[in-house]
Amino acid sequence: YMGDIVITPANSSCDVEDVRSELGTGSRLLIVARIDSHEACINFDRIVEASDGVIVARGGLSADLSQERVVAIQKSMVARCNISGTPVVCATRMLESMVHNESPSRAEVSDVFNTIFDGADSVMLSSETAVGKYPVKAVESLASICLQAQGSLPAQQWFEQIRKLQQVPMLPQEVVAESAVSTAYNLHAKAIYVATDTGEMARLVTKFRPSCPVYVVTTKHSVARSLLLSRAAFPIVVDEDIDEEDKTLRVDTAMRYTLVSGDLKFGERAVVVESQEDREDGTHLIRIVTASETMLCVVPD
Repeated sequence: YMGDIVITPANSSCDVEDVRSELGTGSRLLIVARIDSHEACINFDRIVEASDGVIVARGGLSADLSQERVVAIQKSMVARCNISGTPVVCATRMLESMVHNESPSRAEVSDVFNTIFDGADSVMLSSETAVGKYPVKAVESLASICLQAQGSLPAQQWFEQIRKLQQVPMLPQEVVAESAVSTAYNLHAKAIYVATDTGEMARLVTKFRPSCPVYVVTTKHSVARSLLLSRAAFPIVVDEDIDEEDKTLRVDTAMRYTLVSGDLKFGERAVVVESQEDREDGTHLIRIVTASETMLCVVPD
């Protein structure tokens, strides 16, 4: 158990469903399936359908499979998760030489770079920080490699590829998310703001791989933490006193915050998504906003 996330080894979808049953129908904890066996590889697609995220545990897989097969399986799993919009983490043996050395090997740098380039949402260290001599430097090295890889991605090409691979008909929420990301690309928007109570719409937006930050505006800390698994998602928790139904006010508050912090600048465009996620017949809205000085003005009640 980790905060608002439950990590469980899963050889089949039944393992995930058993954990979900134990948590109860009202639980909003995310269940992340740890894939570390040959049996889990065989049942991977059903495990993905049942879970909220996946960890590709390369160390465990190496005990069952050859090293070269693990590389091929990792690439396949990451691609399948990207298509479904399931957050995927690659873990273990990322910078293993840094257990004893101050810097990673060239092969490890290449491995991490390609893992991000292939589409992994996150990468995770284990022995490097648990028992390694240089835990801080290991984290710094990993972050530096990830940032370099992120900046080298052909983002719009990736978006087009994921869009083409979607099964139709799509759900209304998926269409809205895809349209929001497409709009952001066409406008060269600097940000996407998503007002959400459950995090679901924000996860769908990140699924389509925007090149700009996705600011997830919510009143719930648990929702904010859960979105940290999704690439490009930056949660902003606004005051609970803001009317729960007034998502426009929430977004305006978040935009003021990003203007003050310098993450959004005057004259830059942003795409705003507001959605009634808890209703099948709910309204979905996309707005295009240009940042201006008037946004910093708060009108008194």
